[in-house]
Amino acid sequence: MLVAAAAVAIARSDPPAQSPTPAPASTPEPGIVAELDGEVRRVAGLGEGAVDPAVQAAAGLLKQLYELSFLPEPAPGPDGVGPPRPPPEVLATDTARAPFVGSRGAFAAGEAAEVVRGRVGFHGALFGEGDAVQAFLVRVSFVGEGRVLLPQGPRPARFTQAGELLLEPTETGWRLGGFDVALTVEREGDPSPSPQAARWMP
Repeated sequence: MLVAAAAVAIARSDPPAQSPTPAPASTPEPGIVAELDGEVRRVAGLGEGAVDPAVQAAAGLLKQLYELSFLPEPAPGPDGVGPPRPPPEVLATDTARAPFVGSRGAFAAGEAAEVVRGRVGFHGALFGEGDAVQAFLVRVSFVGEGRVLLPQGPRPARFTQAGELLLEPTETGWRLGGFDVALTVEREGDPSPSPQAARWMP
């Protein structure tokens, strides 16, 4: 089954007499966006009605996972204390948590670096029976904008990660159950960055 969104553009044949003043260019808001970017297949026996809820749940989990993994800690308030923020491993299943912690190099901006904003595209295959989804194996493509913090000042950096994630519904919500990804950080002055790979699948 193909889950997709279509946009419609409407053209005017009678342009206004005066050209409107161009709006100033806006900078995308900080944060992570997670959205479907391709086909979602389902195994025989899994009902069609299970697809949309699973896609929405996957988007929510991926947004939270990548925000906790890559975005910097929130700025502290007037009292000098920042809002509480859990570590990203809380979003892993019990069996995947320790491997995820041991593979954080592929799920982090790295030392003296930070991601400001990014996008996670995903698509893949749903497994289950009836209306019960058992797993969602997604192909992810993450692109993040950020910077490397050097003594002479910050320098732009681009963060890209690609691979597969296994997402599983649990009693406490959807969780990360496995991963096979590689992260590359492109920094100014480093023409040949080395990918940081991590793999653990049940």
